[in-house]
Amino acid sequence: MKLMQSTRTVAGLTLIATLAACGGGGGSDPNPAPPATITLTGVAADGPLAGATACYDLDDSGTCSTGEPTSAPTGADGRWTLTIQAADAGNHAVVVDVPATAIDKDTGAAVGTTFTLRAPPSGAAGAASVFVSPLTTLVADRMTASGSTLAEATSLVQGQLGLAASPLANFVAGADAQAARLARVVNQVAIEIVRLAAAANVPVEQTRALVAAATLGNLPTLAARAAAATGTPAEAAAQVAAAVLAERNLSAATIVAQAQVAAQIAIAPPDTAASGPFVSLRNFTYTSASDYSYRVFTGDSSQVDGDGYFQTNELRKTLVAGVEQPFNRNTVYWTGDAWKVCAQEYHVNPVRAATGTAPQRSLYCNAQVGESRDATRSIAGEKMADVVAEIRAFPLADYNGLPSDWGPPPALLGEAVFPAGATLSTREQVQNVGGTEHYYLLDKPRVQPVFKQAATLEALKAMTGNFVDTTAVVSGSNTVYLEDVSATQADPALQALRRYRAGFDPTGNAVRFFTCDVRVSDNGSQNCAAVGDGLSMIATRDDSRVLTFTSGYPADPVTSVKRRRFFVERDGVVFGGYADVQRTVYQERLNTPAWIAMRDQLGIPAHTEPTAPPVNPPLDILRRFTYLDANNYFLRRFVSDGVADATGHYTADDKRVNVIGGVLQPFHFNTEFWTGTDWYACPDDLVGTLRYTLNPRSSSYCRAFNDTSPGPVTVTLDGRNMAEVIQDIRWYPSKDGAFDYSIYGPSPSTPLLQAGTFPTGSTLSYQRNDQAREPEQVFLGATDRVRVAPTAQTGVPFDMWPFAADLEDMVARNPGNFFGGALNGSVTLHVHSYFAASAPDPAYTNEIGYRVAFDANGQKARFF
Repeated sequence: MKLMQSTRTVAGLTLIATLAACGGGGGSDPNPAPPATITLTGVAADGPLAGATACYDLDDSGTCSTGEPTSAPTGADGRWTLTIQAADAGNHAVVVDVPATAIDKDTGAAVGTTFTLRAPPSGAAGAASVFVSPLTTLVADRMTASGSTLAEATSLVQGQLGLAASPLANFVAGADAQAARLARVVNQVAIEIVRLAAAANVPVEQTRALVAAATLGNLPTLAARAAAATGTPAEAAAQVAAAVLAERNLSAATIVAQAQVAAQIAIAPPDTAASGPFVSLRNFTYTSASDYSYRVFTGDSSQVDGDGYFQTNELRKTLVAGVEQPFNRNTVYWTGDAWKVCAQEYHVNPVRAATGTAPQRSLYCNAQVGESRDATRSIAGEKMADVVAEIRAFPLADYNGLPSDWGPPPALLGEAVFPAGATLSTREQVQNVGGTEHYYLLDKPRVQPVFKQAATLEALKAMTGNFVDTTAVVSGSNTVYLEDVSATQADPALQALRRYRAGFDPTGNAVRFFTCDVRVSDNGSQNCAAVGDGLSMIATRDDSRVLTFTSGYPADPVTSVKRRRFFVERDGVVFGGYADVQRTVYQERLNTPAWIAMRDQLGIPAHTEPTAPPVNPPLDILRRFTYLDANNYFLRRFVSDGVADATGHYTADDKRVNVIGGVLQPFHFNTEFWTGTDWYACPDDLVGTLRYTLNPRSSSYCRAFNDTSPGPVTVTLDGRNMAEVIQDIRWYPSKDGAFDYSIYGPSPSTPLLQAGTFPTGSTLSYQRNDQAREPEQVFLGATDRVRVAPTAQTGVPFDMWPFAADLEDMVARNPGNFFGGALNGSVTLHVHSYFAASAPDPAYTNEIGYRVAFDANGQKARFF
């Protein structure tokens, strides 16, 4: 550095001498004006810090370097002053070095540990006041880690911490208790890491990288823990810091290794491997050739779109006792403007490669934003057993824990070595950047009074806990499941967890949260105790309604499981979902040559690359199904070849099978529909009855029923038990016209169903149809012709009454009580019937009938 500075100085002097020798009248000013300067002022605070020193970070090193503008030590109010060149204003960070002897005004005590705070470059040339705190440091760290703008970084930190004001705001002057509490928590985490690092002689650069990694990637967890912590601000901060370090497995035994990893990742250059086809091993466990599981991402990084993303496939394979276990994702993600069912394998994860200033960015299921940095090293020629042992000893956790059981036991690999080109990457991945929302298609809460699935969010709120009846015993029968969190239980009859549940005020937005013990015998909840009240809100989102918890949600599920519960009303049923909060995980990944070599060494077959699903394959959908036995059942299917005509329309046949007593019953439509211009008789064979389009999704049935649809939401059923699926369908709370799903299919108790599983490729779809046009229709069957009574008090059996000659005859024969006389079925016409839950009187059935009478003179009708 000294030689480079001398060279620059000599070059500058030579240039000045040359200009002076030119002489003449047009040259330089022999007494140039000094550069314009401005004064920066600000406050350094956790609480206000006395005895700290601020500098203007001209070399962007993150520390105060020799020659940079530096302040005098701050006073009791934490205030500092700097003089900088006006041309530099807004272009660099303000760094505050806090010595161990600095006094925190809030506590009146020395901080006890040296640490550094930063405020990011403002970008504003006229900025003259800068507040520096642990929260502004988070914004600066975010900009460095992600290459994001000041506005983007500020917004993310504010949102993830749930701050009411900007993290750059002066919370001391504004008396913002929430921001002050969070700042103290963040700083206490940093202080504890610095203490561990100092005791282990960890270099400053590595310590700074570890502090950023431990705080920035887990802001929602920090905020939830800060809100739940008790005691004085200092005691609460200490509680949170201890929990963060424990969760990260950060201790005197792991500090050196973790700091090295953090620093390596922070300074690692982007992977410069040639783009092209690749395999990246995400997870791997192995016991034997018949018991193993792996998850790989595959793709071609050279095939990028206009935004620089390449598509990756996700393949999962699990063998148990030699039997492949099917994977069913069945998860629907909110992309920001629509709900998207995430694919099983093909093109699951668009990825944009890292650059010198920005991390790799991925959009898992087009919704879950991930940012990753990798430190990659060659393992060519190294023994596989040694590398696996190294991975198993890695001190940082992935989402499912430490990799202590990664891969096969090293002894199984013998003396095998990795080939040329094999690499091992250590990846730090910030998942759910900004949060990720998704719901599960198999998660459908059941509610009272009949304990079927909820059709609406209002039905869900019928689970009232003890809101309505304060003496009610709270259990799983009157509350909604939220989350299970691991916990120690002394009673062996109880599962080792605490279950969180919620009860609702059905007439308002209030919510009560409970924790319960869970029985081993039947998974039932008992001993439920209230842990606080909060609020909920229902809002419309795209084609759904969503219930979220706006306050009071317990901290334990957020800090332990990293997510919050919410509910989605869509497609005639309520689904349970989760908002995953931002978190940092770590992975050890083998590249293509390394994975192929280890796979072959263990005798694992090569995977098969997935292919793009067909846009519109041949259609064969079971619409309705009832089944008593093999001689008595009904089914209705729609079948299409999936080939569009010249207008872009597809045609499907409506196939109906009705077997009674072993005899196939003929189907006769006997109906004419008013199309808007004429009457159309739908054919009895129902061939070509349905015409539909895909974009937009619309259909026309019998040229008269016009429907639109947002498209089906498809559930995969690969390997699932048939009886469980049929029971799930029977609990579906909505109807298909008059068809009630409680009678769908055969009884779930049927032995063949209980023993059966669905084959690969089986699906179940939720399909909502919005009827754009309901046609008028005339039924032409013999039983549909209108009969009229011979007299008002006739005793002639109904099936011997004459048919009405015309509309005038029908009206005249059904005067009801318009003109006096007895009111009965002979002088009124049947309109509609339904069946009540019970008969109104023992003398009657439970059928309730609507009838109509006519005033032929006044063109009136009266309903009964």
